[in-house]
Amino acid sequence: MHRIVGDAWKDPIDDRKDAFPFLGDRKDTNFQIDSRAQSQSIRSTKTKPLESEQTDEWLGDGKSSGTQRHYRRAVDDLYAFLIREFKERYRFDRDSDSDSAPWFAHVKRVELQAWRKHVIEHASPSTKQQRVAAVKSLFKCLRQNDHIKSDPARDLRLPPKAAKKQTVVRYLTKEEITRAIETAKQSGDRTNLGLIAGSYHGMLRRKEVRKIKRDDCHFVTAIAGKKLLRVHVIGKGRDEKERNVTLSVTGTELLRPIVLGTPKGSYLFPGRDRSKPLSETATYRRIKGVFQRAGLPEAASPHWLRHAGASHALKNGASLAELRDLL
Repeated sequence: MHRIVGDAWKDPIDDRKDAFPFLGDRKDTNFQIDSRAQSQSIRSTKTKPLESEQTDEWLGDGKSSGTQRHYRRAVDDLYAFLIREFKERYRFDRDSDSDSAPWFAHVKRVELQAWRKHVIEHASPSTKQQRVAAVKSLFKCLRQNDHIKSDPARDLRLPPKAAKKQTVVRYLTKEEITRAIETAKQSGDRTNLGLIAGSYHGMLRRKEVRKIKRDDCHFVTAIAGKKLLRVHVIGKGRDEKERNVTLSVTGTELLRPIVLGTPKGSYLFPGRDRSKPLSETATYRRIKGVFQRAGLPEAASPHWLRHAGASHALKNGASLAELRDLL
């Protein structure tokens, strides 16, 4: 197991700058880590950073499997770093059966600062904060459960957050929608036209529009006496909320030939196997292909049709309550 060796480490923290030349007052210091050493993993040693009891105390409070995986990786990284960079202090004695205190009981604040600097210099922007946060979480848990006398990571600052990328406006104008519909009409492919009309005029998700069946579609009489298409939709999500979506006059006219030409019990947009709906991948590729031929923005995705339909309906006088029920 790992144990503390040597007497030099008994000095106060302020007197240890000679042991940590890269942590001195000089601003031009450049602490380099061997690239081969970076690839070393704690799994190459014959011991584990934490015992099962400590792991359960730390990660057994409802953290997701993904969070547990990332947190374990962070502790592996810290553990390997301490052994590699401070091997005189954390020496692995394979022949020793001593019951000395575990490695984390001897970790000092200055060593965590060195590790933090290593993480900032070598980890990806999305990993830096996650790793430091994981180590802070570990030592806080160890202190709360009396495995250590004090928390050396209490004052360890999280690295600055990476600059956010500029958000793309997920929106299509009415002119772009008209261009996409005209392009789909010119191709003569009714499936492409129906998918775009349902996604935009019905504000349906890709999963919802591709699964519409003939039996879900009914024509109802509106106040003005016109027949409008009403589609029964089973939504996406935990509760799979069911709702009825009534399309506009324009949306009804675009989908009417497809609805009337589909046998009862069949999907409006079947896949190669006529008993199954078009796949989500095929739906995406079809709509994306129309977008490309229509010259729409490269970043535009099929889901933008749903956003555009809601935005345009709101501008045309629809209330937020109505949109909430439709969406």
